Amino acid sequence: MSSQKFRNYFCTFVQPTDEEWQDLERVYRIKQLKKGDFLVSAGKVCREMNFLNTGNCRTYNLRDGKEITTNFFFAGSLVSDYSSFVQQIPSLEYIQALTDCEVLYFSYESMQYFYEKYPVMERFGRLIAEKVFLNIYQRQNDLLLLTPKERYLKLLKRRPKVVLNLPQIYIASYLGITPEYLSRLRRELKFGAENSQ
Repeated sequence: MSSQKFRNYFCTFVQPTDEEWQDLERVYRIKQLKKGDFLVSAGKVCREMNFLNTGNCRTYNLRDGKEITTNFFFAGSLVSDYSSFVQQIPSLEYIQALTDCEVLYFSYESMQYFYEKYPVMERFGRLIAEKVFLNIYQRQNDLLLLTPKERYLKLLKRRPKVVLNLPQIYIASYLGITPEYLSRLRRELKFGAENSQ
C-alpha cells in the first residue's frame, strides 16, 4: 500500500525531508478492519496512532449501557483515543469501524523515537495536539451554547459527509438529541426550504 495519502496529510502540518520521510515509512504498519470491528476498546490502552487510509469510523462512550457517539472519522484522517495514547492509560471510549477500513499505524514507542530524533516530528505532534484540543473545545461549546437545530445546521455546513452518509441514529446521538427529534428537524428544514422556493 502506498502511504501517499498519509504523506499528503502529514505535509499539511509540516514538511519533512526525504530522509525523514523514508525513515518514517520504514516503521508504519497496516491493518484491515471489517465493518463493526474495534480499533480501540474502553478499558484498554490505545498503543497506536492510526491513520485511516480507507473507510470510516465513529467514537463513542457508554453511559448506563447507552452508546453516546462523540465523533466521526473518514478516510484521510488520524483516528485514535489521543488522551489514552499520550498518557498510555486505559481508554474511556470505543472506536468502531462503520465500514471496512484500511489503517496505517505507528506504535507509541516509534512515535516517541521520532519525536526525539526529528524536530519536524515533534512539531507535527504538537500541531496534532493543538488540533485535538481545538476540536474538543469547539464540540464542548457547541453542546453548551447552540440549540439542537443550530448544531445540526452547523454539522451540515461543516461536515456534510456525516449528515449524508451515516446512520441517523449515530448522528442524533452525536448531536445530543433523539432520532425522532432529528427526523422532525429534517422534515421542518425540508418543508421550510420547499416553501421558500
